[in-house]
Amino acid sequence: MNYTLIRDELIVGSQPQKPEDIDHLKQEQNVAYILNLQQDKDIEYWGIDLDSIVRRCKELGIRHMRRPVRNVSCFCNLLNHMNLSIYQLGFCCLQIC
Repeated sequence: MNYTLIRDELIVGSQPQKPEDIDHLKQEQNVAYILNLQQDKDIEYWGIDLDSIVRRCKELGIRHMRRPVRNVSCFCNLLNHMNLSIYQLGFCCLQIC
């Protein structure tokens, strides 16, 4: 799992692959929310057991949300063309949720 600290309150990265990734995010970054943009077919392709990840989030008090985006790469390219930053996207998502 890879991630980048954008601001103290915003981390952007790849999807957690296993429950241990959730432990790491909680212990090292004190994550409280996860917004998963992956489609079901992507989760299946990577062989991720999403139920175990969601279960671990609940155990640690992390809110796991899913808002599948049809094509994350295209979505990010669109944001770049619109001159939106990751921070603005995160802010919008946090306001909506």
